[in-house]
Amino acid sequence: MKKNYLGFALAAVVTFAACQAIFNKDKADVIDSTGSAAAAVVKPRMFDSVKAPEVTRVVRRDSNLRYVYLTFDDGPDAGTLNCYNVCQNKGVRATFFLVGEHADYRHGRNILETMRKDMRHFIFANHSYSHANNRYEQFYRQEEKALRDFMRFHDSMQFSYPIARFPGNPAWVMEDHKIRTSKLTKPLTKLMDSIGYNVMGWDVEWNFDKSSRPVQSAEQMARQIMNAFESNSSFVKNHVVLLTHDRMFREPNYRDSLAKMITILQSKKGVVFETADQYPLIKKNDRTLLAVRQ
Repeated sequence: MKKNYLGFALAAVVTFAACQAIFNKDKADVIDSTGSAAAAVVKPRMFDSVKAPEVTRVVRRDSNLRYVYLTFDDGPDAGTLNCYNVCQNKGVRATFFLVGEHADYRHGRNILETMRKDMRHFIFANHSYSHANNRYEQFYRQEEKALRDFMRFHDSMQFSYPIARFPGNPAWVMEDHKIRTSKLTKPLTKLMDSIGYNVMGWDVEWNFDKSSRPVQSAEQMARQIMNAFESNSSFVKNHVVLLTHDRMFREPNYRDSLAKMITILQSKKGVVFETADQYPLIKKNDRTLLAVRQ
C-alpha cells in the first residue's frame, strides 16, 4: 500500500509538472493598473475568446491592518455575477472558488468570460471538478481519485496560483507543510501538498438555509468577522477568511445584504480586503513549484 501511495504521488508530480510546463510556456508580462509589472495568467483552454489575463500582484502586508479574505464557493452559478458586481462597485478584492462542472456548460462559461474582462481585483481558485457529487465521505476515502478530480479542473482552467478548497470540509495545508485537517481528509491533504497545492479552509462562514438564503444579517456577519479578529481565533492572526456561496446572493435583497456587510467592514479602521493569493502562508510559485519544474 505504501509503495502504491508513493508511486501515485510521483505520478501526480509528473502530471502537475506537465500542467505547469504548459502554463509557463504561455506566460507574458503585463502592466497592472498602478503601472507596475506583474506576471500574467495564461489564457485558459476553456475560454479562448477572452483576452484579458488575471494579474498576480505582490503586496507588502502591514501588521497594523486587519485582512478579510472574502471567498465565494461553488460558482459559476445564478448569483456569481451579483457577487462580482457588488465587489467591483465597493472596490474590494475577492476570491471565487469554482466548480468545474458548473464552469463546463454554456451559461457557466459566459459568466466566467464576463468576469475575465476585468480581473484586477479578483482571482479564481480550484474547488474541484465534481464537488464530490456531494458525497463527501466516499470522495475523501478515495484520495487518489479525488486528486484526479482536482487536477482535471486545474488542467482546464490553468489557475494562476495552485489554491484549492475542499468541498464540504475546512481543511488547510500551506507553506512549510502547515496542515489542519480531519482524519477523513488527511490523505488527500498530503497528496495536494506533495504536488505543491495550497488548500484553504475558512475562519468564519456566512450560513445559508434550505433555500440557499443567508441566515445571518449583514450586521451579524460583520460582527462575527470583527469578533474573530478581536478573539484571535482565525488560522492566522489578523487574517480572517470568510466563506460564502455565490447562490446566496442571487436575489436583489440578499445582494444588497452582501454590499451592506462590506460597507460596515470598510467603516472599521484598519480593515482591508484581499485575495487568497496574498494570504500569509500561501506557497509562492517561485518556491513551491521549483521541484516540479525541474
